[in-house]
Amino acid sequence: MDVRKPVVAGQFYPKEGESCLKACKHHLQAISVDFPEDKSFVGGVVPHAGWVFSGDCVGLFFNLLQARRSDVETFVLFGAAHRYGGQSPLVGFESAWWTPLGDIEVDQVLLQAGLEAQLWAQDEQAHRGEHSIEVILPFIKLCYSNAKILPILSPPTPMALACGAGLSRLISSETVVLLASTDLTHYGPSYGFMPQGKEGWTWARDHNDNAFLESVTQLDGVSVLSQAQENYSACGAGAVAGAVSCAQAWGASSGTVLVHTTSNEVLKKKTGQCSSDSVGYATVVF
Repeated sequence: MDVRKPVVAGQFYPKEGESCLKACKHHLQAISVDFPEDKSFVGGVVPHAGWVFSGDCVGLFFNLLQARRSDVETFVLFGAAHRYGGQSPLVGFESAWWTPLGDIEVDQVLLQAGLEAQLWAQDEQAHRGEHSIEVILPFIKLCYSNAKILPILSPPTPMALACGAGLSRLISSETVVLLASTDLTHYGPSYGFMPQGKEGWTWARDHNDNAFLESVTQLDGVSVLSQAQENYSACGAGAVAGAVSCAQAWGASSGTVLVHTTSNEVLKKKTGQCSSDSVGYATVVF
């Protein structure tokens, strides 16, 4: 079996099984939000930073999902393309992905169906060096131990929209959950983006992030792509565009932002200090 090896285990999240399990359980219970118990959702958006900053956001999504879906056959994971400059969404050749809590199988039936429908291409380098899907997997393994995954590297191109729309015709929302992985505005000298000066990270959160999140909650994939391109407000716009396009085709009408924070807010809460750099994180369901 060709198992995809981790890239950021031991850095972004614990590599050892017991430590990872303990951290997952902590993040699952760290945030409580007022969300109707009878309201369901077919997917969402979560960040992919180190768990110390964004693990609570990921845990919140799975906490709410577990209360609504006891069984999920496949998680379709739309990942950010940080290093890939091509147009087409990509899948890899791996038959499983490693996590500290055990391997997770790739849904080969769905993968092949998408290849036949030309929704994505297959490349052995698709997920090499990418972490945006990897950091989510321990939560899936813990909460849905028998579920499979379909990891799709999703560049910010119109082909991401076509991928999501086409995917909706291949699968049913009754057995599948969609999950897009993106961080929001990267603000500060380390990222070369400071249109509001050194202290502008609150502008990045309140203006730049929120404009992007409005497009997400409207399930407007075209606007998701244009907002990110014009305003540098998301590193995984293609991932989000693919997920919202599929959700909309399934009949979803809107999304809800459950939590929106930044690395600086997390840092200030934990240490009392802020950094000159800040990255936005949000959990959205739709």
